[in-house]
Amino acid sequence: MARAKKETALTPEERLQAALVPDWEWPYKLPENWCWTYFKSISTIQTGKKDANYGSDEGKYPFFTCAAEPIRCHGYSFDCRAILLAGNGDINNISRYNGKFEAYQRTYVVKIAEPLCFDYIFYWFKYRWFDFNKGKMFGTAIPYIRLGNLQEFPTPIPPLAEQQRIVDRIESLFAKLDEAKEKAQAVVDSFETRKAAILHRRDHVRHRGSQGRQSRALHRQAVGTHPQISGSKAGKTQRPEPQG
Repeated sequence: MARAKKETALTPEERLQAALVPDWEWPYKLPENWCWTYFKSISTIQTGKKDANYGSDEGKYPFFTCAAEPIRCHGYSFDCRAILLAGNGDINNISRYNGKFEAYQRTYVVKIAEPLCFDYIFYWFKYRWFDFNKGKMFGTAIPYIRLGNLQEFPTPIPPLAEQQRIVDRIESLFAKLDEAKEKAQAVVDSFETRKAAILHRRDHVRHRGSQGRQSRALHRQAVGTHPQISGSKAGKTQRPEPQG
């Protein structure tokens, strides 16, 4: 309660100052109309409350755990647009979702303050979150992060129009990558089809050649064992002897 009163008593200038990363802690210098801010000042951070056993293959809603892909469950605790972060294991598992969902107790559910561009913050996490946490994780067998890792995560904030421009550029590049993958796969599929046709033709020719050799062998065998055919083939035509 005392902390809440203290924060409420701050002037707008003091709040802004508390939200900004001091220049001696900047990861690198930004353009003049950008600023570094601590992530806690632009977000609302929660964790899920369910354990892994809550999942069900027949569930209606996505259930975000610390795995790369969500599983399913029957209920939901969240109905919002959020970034989902694994709190332990592979912390590079970062997802986004808009709608009704559930979250595991070690999964962070992060809502971004308006009017910031949600997708810009998401791509910033994809780009920088894992490297930021190198040397800042806890545990040995299963590494994990704490709330402070998120709260103190430096985040560069450009003007809104620039945020959207960055998102559009990233997604345009992703679209080109997807197109390139599709074309590469089409080439692979076409090659496999042609390869199969060539092998089929080769096998067909070999089969016909084998049949031809067998036919000729049988013919030679028949010629050698049948007297009339053998004599005829040798040019020795049998003529009747003259009478008296």
